[in-house]
Amino acid sequence: MRIPRRRCAVSPPRYSIALVLRRHYCLTIAALLALIPACGREGGGPVKVSTFGPVGVGMHLPDFAGVSETGVPIGPTTPPGRFYLHVINDKLPPTCLDEECGDEARPLIAKGGHMIGGSDGKYAKALGVQLVSTSPWRLAPSLVVVTDAGGRVTAIWKGAGPEHVGTIMLQEGL
Repeated sequence: MRIPRRRCAVSPPRYSIALVLRRHYCLTIAALLALIPACGREGGGPVKVSTFGPVGVGMHLPDFAGVSETGVPIGPTTPPGRFYLHVINDKLPPTCLDEECGDEARPLIAKGGHMIGGSDGKYAKALGVQLVSTSPWRLAPSLVVVTDAGGRVTAIWKGAGPEHVGTIMLQEGL
């Protein structure tokens, strides 16, 4: 006599759609959170640093002398002002002062500051920025150095250019 086989009464596990979506959602969020720091650095946005090349917060800016596009003498604290933003960027003229550097300088001027900028190789080298190409003229990285009235460095922004002046003024409380 044969014993009939019994079928197992246990049904296969059932996954609800909600459980599957929740797991997928959690994995997606975890992956995105892991990628956010890498994306922020690769984007090339401005980064505040405490030192860059020969320049450091609390130090005096290296001495330099030049003449702006309109013939005004410039230097670390020339012309007199409450504060200075020294901008090294290859899109600027070789040396420029205030509005010669672009319309971004207007808020600085209104608050008693000055934008001293340029793409001159000697000026860039004094602040630790490298000339990476002469055709077309390329400096890397762009740099904004904020100084007080006495030429003491209060902030350094690597990867920043004239387009970031408004944001830097807000961040630095100028």
